[in-house]
Amino acid sequence: MSASKCCARGFDVNLETEGVDDGGQPATIHGELLGLVLREASVNILKYAADKGDVNITLSLTHEGNGVTVSSALPKAYDQVKDLATAPLSGGQGLGIMRERIENAGGALHVGPVGSHWVVTCLLPEKEG
Repeated sequence: MSASKCCARGFDVNLETEGVDDGGQPATIHGELLGLVLREASVNILKYAADKGDVNITLSLTHEGNGVTVSSALPKAYDQVKDLATAPLSGGQGLGIMRERIENAGGALHVGPVGSHWVVTCLLPEKEG
């Protein structure tokens, strides 16, 4: 596992990778899905996360499967809008359509609050081949 840290748009970003340094590559469809999840989670961080909060990204490419987890600090006013966290994901755009694509690939997507962070996790099954 390797780790790096940087600052982007006022956020402290911590990145951990597993299997990437060993030349690990996801199956093509897995790479596309992981990229979509990372992009959507990043856009949502810019829109909704606590200003200058911490962001943690973990990318894992192993023989057991592929996954990405993105977590960001929730804004202090989150308790005033927490009903948004339990609202169903809408279809057509964003995380709702990704959930369907990930499940069609045999994977799972979790989106929601965990403690003081908003967490998006995508897990895809073992690589083929």
